[in-house]
Amino acid sequence: HLLSRRQRQMCKETEAREKGYIILTDGNFDTISALQEGLVAGALLGSYFSEVIIAILKFIDIVYLSVDNDEAGLNLLRQLRRYLPNVRAIRQNKFKDLDDLLKSPYKEDFLEALDKNRKSKYNIDLIFR
Repeated sequence: HLLSRRQRQMCKETEAREKGYIILTDGNFDTISALQEGLVAGALLGSYFSEVIIAILKFIDIVYLSVDNDEAGLNLLRQLRRYLPNVRAIRQNKFKDLDDLLKSPYKEDFLEALDKNRKSKYNIDLIFR
């Protein structure tokens, strides 16, 4: 890479601020699929986030969290909401994760629902069924 790791992170941060959102996932494949669809996404790679990550996310209008519907994912959502008022969960029960959803026939319906949610002035979770 021509850019340092920090410079690459800053580029994604700049894009997220410009577009007004970021989708945080708990896995690389979810993030790769989202990026391939032209979405702004980043992988947390687990259920840990630092104070630096929180500080960066405070400058992004909407922070979507797309994690598994298990105890670890729900705990991460609760923790993030303690620090960030702009967190919206992406909840869906059709597929295991965002990667599978974006590879499914429901992809266009999901992207349309995401676009509508992003345009909403209300801070509500995106529930896709």
